[in-house]
Amino acid sequence: MNVQLNWKDPAVREDGTPLAAAEIARIEVSMKVGGAPDFTLLTAVQAGVQAFTQTDLPPGDYEFSFVAVDRQVPPKSSAATVFSVNIPTPLAAPGAVTDITATVF
Repeated sequence: MNVQLNWKDPAVREDGTPLAAAEIARIEVSMKVGGAPDFTLLTAVQAGVQAFTQTDLPPGDYEFSFVAVDRQVPPKSSAATVFSVNIPTPLAAPGAVTDITATVF
């Protein structure tokens, strides 16, 4: 299964002051499988991209972490925002048709 993640880049800093898109160096997207202790970085996208697709995930629970990193020197990062996704196990195919009868007339 594939999961498309969409988000909005931050428009303010943690203290409430405005944050222009040009001040964002990147958004880091990480993932961990349910129960795993650590996140693994999947990608870092530029400000304004606001979407990422993770492909070929088997059924299970996943957590995705999003961190905004600004262009300050040294850069400052936001607190991670975590989003959970459950990919259900596909249902089995329907059983066979049974109890077929015919009436001849």
